[in-house]
Amino acid sequence: MSEMIDDKSEHCIPFITRQIEAHQARYGGEAKPPPFFVGLNGVQGAGKTTLQLALSASQPSNPLVQHRGQPSTHDVELGRTVFSAIAAREIDINIPSYDKSAFAGAGDRLSKDSWATVNRASEVPVEVVIFEGWCVGFRALDEHDLEREWQAAVSDAREGGETYTGRLGKLQLECVRFVNEKLRNYDVLTDQLNAFIHIDAQDPLSVYEWRRQQETALRKAKGTGMSDEQVVDFVNGYYPAYELYTDVLRNGIYSDKGRQLRLVVDKQRKVVEVHELSFILASMAGEQLRYDGQTVVVTGAGGGLGRAYALFFASRGANVVVNDLGGSFKGEGGGSKAADAVVNEITSAGGKATANYDSVENGDKIIETAIKAYGRVDVLINNAGILRDISFKNMKDQDWDLIMKVHVVGAYKCARAAWPHFRKQKYGRVINTASAAGLFGSFGQTNYSAAKLAQVGFTETLAKEGAKYNIHANVIAPIAASRMTATVMPPEVLDKLKPEWVVPLVAVLVHKSSEETGSIFEVGGGHIAKLRWQRAKGTLLRADDSFTPAALLKKWDGVADFSEPSYPTGPANFMELLEDAHKLPPNDPAEPIRYDGKVALITGAGAGIGRLYALQFAKYGAKIVVNDLMDPEGVVQEIKKLGGEAVGVKASAEDGDAVVKGAIDAFGRIDIIINNAGILRDKAFTNMEDKQFQQVLDVHLRGTYKVTKAAWPYLLKQKYGRIINTTSTSGIYGNFGQANYAAAKCGILGFSRALAREGQKYNILVNTIAPNAGTAMTRSIMPEEMVQAFKPDYIAPAVLLLCSDKVPEPNTGRLFEVGSGWVAETRWQRTGGAAFPVDVTLTPEAVLEKWADVLNFDDGRADHPNDPSAGTAKIMANMDNVSGKGAKSSGGKGKNEEVLAAIEAAKKAKAEGTEFTYDERDVILYNLGVGAKRTDLALVYENDDNFQVLPGFGVIPTFNAIAPYSMGEVVPNFNMKMLLHGEQYLEIRGPIPTEGTLVSYPHLVEVVDKGNAGLVVSGSVTKDKRTGKDLFYNESTVFIRGSGGFGGPSKGTDRGAATRVYKTPSRAPDSVVEEKTTEEQAALYRLSGDRNPLHIDPGFSKVGGFPTPILHGLAFFGIASKAVVKTYGAFKNIKVRFAGVVLPGQTLITEMWKEGNVVIFQTKVKETGKLCIAGAGAELAEGAKPRL
Repeated sequence: MSEMIDDKSEHCIPFITRQIEAHQARYGGEAKPPPFFVGLNGVQGAGKTTLQLALSASQPSNPLVQHRGQPSTHDVELGRTVFSAIAAREIDINIPSYDKSAFAGAGDRLSKDSWATVNRASEVPVEVVIFEGWCVGFRALDEHDLEREWQAAVSDAREGGETYTGRLGKLQLECVRFVNEKLRNYDVLTDQLNAFIHIDAQDPLSVYEWRRQQETALRKAKGTGMSDEQVVDFVNGYYPAYELYTDVLRNGIYSDKGRQLRLVVDKQRKVVEVHELSFILASMAGEQLRYDGQTVVVTGAGGGLGRAYALFFASRGANVVVNDLGGSFKGEGGGSKAADAVVNEITSAGGKATANYDSVENGDKIIETAIKAYGRVDVLINNAGILRDISFKNMKDQDWDLIMKVHVVGAYKCARAAWPHFRKQKYGRVINTASAAGLFGSFGQTNYSAAKLAQVGFTETLAKEGAKYNIHANVIAPIAASRMTATVMPPEVLDKLKPEWVVPLVAVLVHKSSEETGSIFEVGGGHIAKLRWQRAKGTLLRADDSFTPAALLKKWDGVADFSEPSYPTGPANFMELLEDAHKLPPNDPAEPIRYDGKVALITGAGAGIGRLYALQFAKYGAKIVVNDLMDPEGVVQEIKKLGGEAVGVKASAEDGDAVVKGAIDAFGRIDIIINNAGILRDKAFTNMEDKQFQQVLDVHLRGTYKVTKAAWPYLLKQKYGRIINTTSTSGIYGNFGQANYAAAKCGILGFSRALAREGQKYNILVNTIAPNAGTAMTRSIMPEEMVQAFKPDYIAPAVLLLCSDKVPEPNTGRLFEVGSGWVAETRWQRTGGAAFPVDVTLTPEAVLEKWADVLNFDDGRADHPNDPSAGTAKIMANMDNVSGKGAKSSGGKGKNEEVLAAIEAAKKAKAEGTEFTYDERDVILYNLGVGAKRTDLALVYENDDNFQVLPGFGVIPTFNAIAPYSMGEVVPNFNMKMLLHGEQYLEIRGPIPTEGTLVSYPHLVEVVDKGNAGLVVSGSVTKDKRTGKDLFYNESTVFIRGSGGFGGPSKGTDRGAATRVYKTPSRAPDSVVEEKTTEEQAALYRLSGDRNPLHIDPGFSKVGGFPTPILHGLAFFGIASKAVVKTYGAFKNIKVRFAGVVLPGQTLITEMWKEGNVVIFQTKVKETGKLCIAGAGAELAEGAKPRL
C-alpha cells in the first residue's frame, strides 16, 4: 500500500459532502440528479503519449509541448466523451487508465481492453466523479493579461540572472501564446465541474522534489521510472504553466459562493492553510470577464436595454447577432433601421455583429442567422418586448394575444431553436426577461403581468432540463430606461435607470465561469437582488369527510405561518403530508359556510377536481354552471339528483364568451369562477413541437383570460366576484418536460395577481391555487394508488373557503399550495442584495465583488415584497447612493466654498413677490380637496352665512411662488427626484378672506448638511395685496438625498414653533377623528395648484415605486388640520412632520391630545396602521372653540 502523506480527507471529504448535498437539493425531489463532478488540482498529470509526440514534432522549438502532461498535450476529446457519457448515465462506460511506470518512467495510457468499466447494467451508476490532474481548472488568459505576465517574467529573468528560479521568463512569447490558445479547449472539461479542490504549495519549487520522490518510489516498486535528471527536465516543461495560471486558481475559478476549497501544503506536504472560498472573484486576479469566440444573440437589440447588451458583449470579444423588428413599443410596424444602426456602432468600433430583422416568433430564423454568420450560438438573451397597457375592462383580445406572441411564444421560439446547438456544444446560456409587473402583478397590465411571470416558470424548467448539458437559464426583472418606459418616466429618473445598470448582472450570469442557473433576479439603478420562493409551514387537517371549508377557516391562521418556512424547488412531500393528515383526529365540526343564491361557474368540470368543485358548491347551496369540452351532462345530472341546480355548457374554455353566456342565460348572474380546465402535452424541450407549446398556452392561460374577461362586466356591475385560478407546482418551480405547462401555469399566477389589484375596489377577489390531486391528466404520469390517495376531495375545501366572504384580509392576490388536507401560502423572498453608487459606471467585475451580498438570504436583510412598489422600492431608494467621485460635493472631506457662498447669497436675496388671486370657487375647490362634504355648507356653499376658508389653505398661495434662488445653487448634486417633503409649518397671521389677491415672498431660511443628504428650509411670507398686512407665514423643509457633504452646519437653528417636534403623551388620545378619503381625492386636490403627475398618472407613480398615484402630502395635512379645527377650533400655527404615504381611498385617523392651548396630534392610515403625520402640534388661537 502506498504511503499516505498527511491525509487531507478531513478537509476534503466534508467539503465534498456539503457540495453533493447542495447539488441534490438543487434538483429538488428528482430521484436521480445528474452525477456530481469534482475537480482536484495537484502536481500530478498524465496525457496521451501519441498526442504529445505529434505536438512536439510539429512544434520542435516550443519547450512547453515537449513532455507529456503539459497543457495542450492531453486528449481533451476523450475526456469530454467520457464525462458526457457519465453525465448522461450511459451504461458500460470504459474509463481510461494509466500506468505511470510505463514509457521509460514517464507514464502511458494502458490498452483499452484493460480499462475499468463503470455503469454496468447490474451496478449502481456513478454518482460522483473526481477529476484529478495538475492542470485541472486552468483557464486561458486573455491576450492582454498573458502578455503582461510574460513581460513581467522576462523582466525578472533579466534582472535575476542566475538567481532567477522561474521558467516563464526564458520562453518565447509565441510559445506561450500557442499553449494558452490550446488551453481554451480544456474549458469543456472545467465547465463540467460542480466543485473544485486546489492543493497549493507554499513554495511552488517543491514540485521538483515531490516529483523526484514519486519517481524514486516508482523505480523501487516497478523497476522503471524517471531519473533525477529526467525529473528536472520534465518539471521544467510544465513549471511555466504554474507561473501563468496558479494565481487564477488561488483566487477561484467560480463566480458563485462556496464551490472551491484551497489547501496549502508545506514542503513535507502537511496542510498548513485551509481556505474555503465562500466567494472568489475573477476580478481579484486582475481578470476581465471575456466572451471571445462566443456568439451572443440579443433580441430587441435595436434600442434601450437590448442595444446596451449588444454593445457590451461586442466590446468584450463576442460575436453579436443584433435582432430587432424595428416596430414601435406597442408592436406596430417594422424596419431594419434600428438593428442596422447598432451593428454599425459595433463594427465601427472594431467589433463583430450581424443584423437580423425577424420577429421573435420566427426564432428559428434568428438563430439561423447566428449559425450562418459564426457557426455557433453560445448565449441567448430574450429581451424583445412590447407594451399594450390597458385596464382589464377595456382590454381586447388583440391586446392579450400580441403580448403573448412577443413575450411568451417569442422567448420559446428563440430558445427552442438554440437548444439543439447548446446540447451539441454541451454549453449554452439563456437569459429571459420578466418584470416587477410579472413578479407582483400590476394594475392595467394583466396581459403583461401574465406574460412576464410565464418567463419564470419557463426559465426554471429550462434550467432543470439544461443542467446536465451545461446549459444555464436565468430570468431577470429589470427596470431600465427604454422606448417603452420613456413615455412614463421623467428625465431625471430615466438617467438613473440607464440600461447599463442591468447589463453587468447579465454579463456575470452568462459567463462561462458562472454556475448560477434557474435563478430570479431584480436589477436596475445600481441595485441587484435575488428572489426565491418561500413556502409557509401551512396548516394540516385530517383528510376525511370532516375536512370542510368551515373546518379550514378555524385553522386559517396556520396557512400563512412562516415561522418555519421552507425554500422549495418542487412540490411538497404529499405522501408524507397525507400520512400525517390521517393520524390527526377528526376536524372540529363548524357551522357550514353556505353559497345560497350564488352562481358558480367551473371550467373543466366534467371530471376530476372540477367535478368535485361542482358537487361541493352545489352541496352548500350554489347554482352550478358545469363547463367542459367533453359532455358536462353527467355531472349536471349528479347535482340535480342531489337536489341542486345546474346547467351544462359544452365548450372550450377558449370560447369564454359562450361559456359565460350559458351562465347568464340560465341564472342571470355569475358570482364565482373556478378556472380549472387544462390539458397536458409533456415533452422534453429538445423534442417539443410548436403546436404542443401553443395548445397548452391556449387552453390554460388564454382560456383563463377568456372566461374571466367575458364575466368581468357582470362582476363589475354587481360589485362582487370570487375568482380562483389554477397554477401548478410545475409553474411555480418548473419541471422536466413541461416547458409549455410551466410557462402557462406561471403566467396564470401573474395574471391573477394583476387582476386582483384591478378587482379589489369592486369587491372582486382573485386568488391562485397550486393543487395536488389525481385527475385524468395526472393519471398518465402517476401510479393509480397515488392518484387515489390524492383525491380532489382534499383540494375542494380550500377553494370553497376562498370563494366565500369569510376569509380574513388580506383575502386577494395570494398563492396557496393545496393537497392531502394541507394548505400553505407561498410567497417571494428577496435578498437585501447589493447596492452600487449611481455616479460610478457599473462593471461585471464590480458585481462579482458583491456577489455574496446579491445571493445572501441569511444576513438579516431579506424581505418579502408583494407588490410592484415594494418590488422596485430598493431600486428607487438606491438613487441617492452616490460616491461623490467626480461630483460637485466634497464627499464630506472639506468645505465646498462654492455651495457655501451660494447659500449665504441666497439668504440675503429678496424675492420680487408672486401674486396669487383666488375667489369663492377656489375656496370651495380647496375645501373639497381636503375632504369637505356636500353637507358642510360653510365650506362648499358661497351663500352660506358662515362661508369660510379652511386654514390649511395657507399653504396654497406659496406653492408656485418664485424664489430668489434655485435648489441647484444651494446644494450639490441636486436632483428633483431625490427630494422628499419632510416638514411643514404654517402660521396664520390674520383673518383669511374668501377672495382676494395675495403676494408671497419666498426666502431661504437655512441649509443643513446631513452628510449624505441636504436639508433645505424655505420660508415664505404671504401678504394681502390690498392691505399690505401679513396673512400667512410658511416654512417648508425638504430632504434632498445625495446632496450633502458640502461642509455646512450639521444641525438646524431653533426657531421656536417652526422647528418644534411634538411628543405624543402616553395616555389615550383625548379626541379621535376618522375620515375616509375618496379615490378621487388626489385628482381633486391637484386642481388647487400641485399638478405633479405622481398624484394622477399611474405610469409616473409606478416609476416612483407606487402601484397607484399617491395623495399629496399637503392634502392629508389639510385633512388633519381640518380635524383640529373641527374638534378644538382655530389655530394660530401648526407644524407637522410627514411620516408616510397615503393612497386615495384610504382612511385617515387623527389622534389628538390637548395640552393647555396646544393640540398635539398624529395621523395614521387605518388600513395599514402606519403613521403618515407624526410629531405634529397646533397652537390654538385665543378663545378658540370647536367649529364646523
